[in-house]
Amino acid sequence: MKYSASSQHRQPAKKDSRLSVFLGFFLAACVLGLGVRLYFAPERITPWLRTEVSLHLPQVGINFKSAELLLSHGVFPSLSLEIYDIEIQSKDSCEERIPPIRIGRAILPIDFFKLIRGQLALSEVSVQKIEMDIENFQNNCAAKSSSSSSGSASALKNSDPEASGQKPAVVAGSLASSVPLASPASSASPAPTLPPTSTSAAPQATANSSDGSNLSFWDEKKISQIDNFIAGAEFDEIKFYFDHHQKYFLLKNFNLRQSKNPGSTSGSYKLKSEFLMPQEYLQGESLPSAVILADLSAKKIMLEISSQVSEGRLLLTAFIVPGSHSPMIDLKVEAKQLPVSSFANYLMKTNVLPVGFQPKFIWLSFLAAIKGRLDQLKALPIEFRDVLLDGEFGQAKIAHAVRNPDASLSEFIVDLTKIDVQKSLDLFSVKGPDGIFSKFGDFRGVLDVKTFKNFSLRGDWQNSALKFSRHGNRTEQKIDKLKIELALIENKWRGKISDIELEKGKFSGGVDLAFDSSFEDGEINISSEDIEFDSAVQRSMFLGSMAGIAIKGKFIVSKSLVKSWEGEMQARSLDSEELNFKRATIKSRYNNNRLTLLLKIAEGEYKYNPKIKAWVKKLLFNFQDPNDFVIFTNLNAEITEVDNNWIWKNLKMSLLAGQVQLLSSGELTSHEDLSADLNLDFPKAKRLSWKLAGSLINPDFMPVSNNLKSLIGKNADYKVLGLNPRE
Repeated sequence: MKYSASSQHRQPAKKDSRLSVFLGFFLAACVLGLGVRLYFAPERITPWLRTEVSLHLPQVGINFKSAELLLSHGVFPSLSLEIYDIEIQSKDSCEERIPPIRIGRAILPIDFFKLIRGQLALSEVSVQKIEMDIENFQNNCAAKSSSSSSGSASALKNSDPEASGQKPAVVAGSLASSVPLASPASSASPAPTLPPTSTSAAPQATANSSDGSNLSFWDEKKISQIDNFIAGAEFDEIKFYFDHHQKYFLLKNFNLRQSKNPGSTSGSYKLKSEFLMPQEYLQGESLPSAVILADLSAKKIMLEISSQVSEGRLLLTAFIVPGSHSPMIDLKVEAKQLPVSSFANYLMKTNVLPVGFQPKFIWLSFLAAIKGRLDQLKALPIEFRDVLLDGEFGQAKIAHAVRNPDASLSEFIVDLTKIDVQKSLDLFSVKGPDGIFSKFGDFRGVLDVKTFKNFSLRGDWQNSALKFSRHGNRTEQKIDKLKIELALIENKWRGKISDIELEKGKFSGGVDLAFDSSFEDGEINISSEDIEFDSAVQRSMFLGSMAGIAIKGKFIVSKSLVKSWEGEMQARSLDSEELNFKRATIKSRYNNNRLTLLLKIAEGEYKYNPKIKAWVKKLLFNFQDPNDFVIFTNLNAEITEVDNNWIWKNLKMSLLAGQVQLLSSGELTSHEDLSADLNLDFPKAKRLSWKLAGSLINPDFMPVSNNLKSLIGKNADYKVLGLNPRE
């Protein structure tokens, strides 16, 4: 193909013209952008915005450090106002209950498409670091109210914007008020403006009719003007300070947007945020954060607060509607499998639970509801349903309970299922009477709670065991089942035990209990007409089997150990390898480690052993007893034991079918050293006195009375004493 010379010269000319146009537009854009930047510099925007705010919001004091106009958001073109270090203070803040607000930075993006149609509107506002000092605000308002109490009525009337004839303004929309786009030097230039708004947008109910119907939180027509002006707002964090600005509640990622759901009216919003409770407010303890969701409208507010607590979940829902005097609230709380250990320390530090409470592997579930006027929330009763405490200790259920406005509880019933008594005591760091029980077993029954200091317990106690110990040998008597009735009245336990079923034994009678609140100090009164213990217990305690036991006595318990007792035991018979007896009565008294026994035995037999047989032969002057037992009747004795030292006095008994009367006093030490006095009366010889001394195994027999010495000197035998051999 051939090109002419003229066409070759025209091609570079076209390229040069295109480049020139591009450069021209680029330079024009730069000049225009630079001009806009210079014209809307922070030094010009800041005083202009202050003037406009004071002009359109005279009732709200708004101060800020600086403001500037932004033409882009990242790499995308955008038109927005950025304001720094904002302080908002309503002149009537006490009446409107709006505390001072401090904001670190706010970005107000302007809707460009509405702007070119002559409307000033904002898209989603972005705010960083909002702070409110709730405590100082309340204290200041309280001081102001008390100082001007005489003129409070007139002050309230004057603080009402509608009563004063002024057009009120919305504090929440203070940065979104009318902003004429004119230069600072010429504020009279025409500009698109936002129609006036009203403080009725604040969430307080205003009655539109005297009969209480048609109530709303705010004027829907006026709030729709705000809807047309602002699409929503995002806050990085909101801090509510208290305790002299040392502690605060924190809302993070607070997001408020207009509701776009089908059927939603103007003035409807959706809210989402994260709520954090400070550790200082929780006595140094920490709880997981909570997620807040809400649907807000003029006719109703639906709120949901949820928190994941370890494997459990806590959910709070509230439905709030306007009321003629105060908003009405229907509040519900649902807890599912909350680990009690997560908040036990806080409850102990606030004295809700006793110090030392150790909730290991326990979970709590419940439903709670409050309904009534919002301004009386603290005084409303709280209704609890389906309360379940579940864990290793067992299971406790409450079908229904009510917390009254005075913080008391109405009477309620707790169903207890297989409660492990030992683990239940461990929960409260209570030792319990482990000096009496080797095993505490489990319990099934009901707890009737009238107050926390007045409640009763009744049910079946199963699989427990009593502890017995003698000379280091320990045995236990297992209790299959017993019925128990127990009541706590003014920090004192009173109880009764009946229908006792012993494993390999029986018990006909009952037990009365009286203990302190810790169940470590108290007394036990026992009365039984017929007791039969396990054979192992009988062998350990009585060295044989004992039948027909009847007991009546009182035990004093101190620090879970038996400190003293006093009582009487009767036994129909005892059968052991060494001793047999019938119709025995033993009165016993134990106190300060001193045991005293008063014995009465109608008849008995004591088995001979070579040593005993030699002693009897010596005392009875070579009398040969053909039986294997020493037969005695009418035994009476007072025996005392202290630190394994046994002392007896006035020990009386009849031997050889009443032919010999024995009277003795003496002592056997813990080292088996014997010291005793014996006095024997025979049919033909009276008051023959012996002294026994030395070891128990081989004591020395020393004659004391002269008549005894005389008989020994004459080598007298039992016939001289008048003894007749038994057939």
